[in-house]
Amino acid sequence: MEIKTLPNGKTKVLLDKGVEKSSTAVIFIPGVSGKVFSDKYNLLSSECLAKGLDLLRVQSWDSVEELEQKNIRQIQEDIDEATKFLKSEGYTKIFVIGKSLGGGILLTRNYPEITKMVLWAPAIGVADDRGNLDDKI
Repeated sequence: MEIKTLPNGKTKVLLDKGVEKSSTAVIFIPGVSGKVFSDKYNLLSSECLAKGLDLLRVQSWDSVEELEQKNIRQIQEDIDEATKFLKSEGYTKIFVIGKSLGGGILLTRNYPEITKMVLWAPAIGVADDRGNLDDKI
């Protein structure tokens, strides 16, 4: 497992590659708990690879405490950096999976380089008070 830091010096990624070269990669943005490099996402990786899709795990935060220090724009920039990285690696089709908070963040703006998006239990409309993510979309 080779975890890389992207040129912005902040975003960490792990690219899970299949045996055969693929032109398609999936960016994975986790939920609040982060931990994108943990074993709990190995099944997701295996399923993507079985379909001929390489998986880029993106760690914009590793804990709730780290997430609390970020804003949505910073996470959007991490997604942009991940997309640039995949393009530089020769991928021509880029998909994205956003789990929970990751899915909600994907809805906050358009990502023209991403051709397909899967929202896995997106965290939207979950707060009882004002300032909910729904108000910012």
